[in-house]
Amino acid sequence: MFRLAQKLRNCRQSLKEWSAKEFGNNKRKLEALKSQLAVIQADCPSDSNMGELYQIKKEIETLLDREEMYYHQRSRINWLRYGDRNTSFFHASVIQRRQRNQLLRLKDDNGDWATSDGDINQLLQGYFSNLFQAIDGPSCMGKIIFLAWQIWKSRNDWVFNHVPVDPRETMARANFGWSEFQGSLGIQGTTRQHTNHISTVTHWECPEEGWVKANCDVAMKKGYPKAAIAVVLRNCKGEVLDGCSSLVNASSATQGEALAVRLACQLINSNQISRAIIESDNKMFIKLCSTENVPPWECDTLIKDIRLISSNFARKFSWVPRACNKASHWVASQAFKGSIPLDWVSILPFALSVICKDDASVEVLS
Repeated sequence: MFRLAQKLRNCRQSLKEWSAKEFGNNKRKLEALKSQLAVIQADCPSDSNMGELYQIKKEIETLLDREEMYYHQRSRINWLRYGDRNTSFFHASVIQRRQRNQLLRLKDDNGDWATSDGDINQLLQGYFSNLFQAIDGPSCMGKIIFLAWQIWKSRNDWVFNHVPVDPRETMARANFGWSEFQGSLGIQGTTRQHTNHISTVTHWECPEEGWVKANCDVAMKKGYPKAAIAVVLRNCKGEVLDGCSSLVNASSATQGEALAVRLACQLINSNQISRAIIESDNKMFIKLCSTENVPPWECDTLIKDIRLISSNFARKFSWVPRACNKASHWVASQAFKGSIPLDWVSILPFALSVICKDDASVEVLS
């Protein structure tokens, strides 16, 4: 028994030393990494510092996850220790949870605030009754699943990319996704009023006469710092005027899309085009280009460049589904594989020419 107690004391001491070494200086490590990150961000982008930037960002995320796990475990220890006994800890936990879950007021469709319990209950009942009226059980569950998925995506955009959450737009995306799903099953679904600003275009559309359309896309692999960006310029007849593809360093899909849109603006300027529509299938980035929202740190400088370069011509930023962005997607994918010909603009590869002809023919038929 004495030997067991001695071994437990030795184990405890070893674990303490290991914990102090591995986890005790988490804050100091985070501060050092953030200082290194600020120095790299202040420099001009290059192949060397982009790889270092990717590595530092990965280490910061690991340390933050470790710190979150530590505090989560500490909170569980407190609860296990004090539990639901009649203690100040228990009462403080209950009060805190009650305050966090309290609903004080709601705004109705007219912009008026409901503050009393009766008005709030009536507003919630009316909202969800109108939302799910005239639908059966499976259909209702399907809508809830699409809504939960869009809420999760909006939450991730806010946490990781600092994109403000618009509840109405989240609802609209959920309704649009549900309508597309019903359409794929051959079911005629009704699209509600909030979906009117969500694009329902299913094919590439020619720009108006006098305008040029620039389609942008990025191809990348998770965990790989290199990405391929592509731009295809077409006129009102669907003819390819110019294009460009390039391998770049990108730490995220949003940063890769930003590099592609900047390349499109540079290409438009070099061709002395006065009016252009810039299309991308990255909705979050198009929103950042069209609004004054604060962009993620890795795209801040790129968006400033885009706004500066695009100030030289009349431009529109537009989001389209992937089905409307096939040409640039094909070019980016082939460039990422290293199989795109150098003269692909002057001599269109067969697959790309088929895509462009299909786009133009669909536009003529519609």
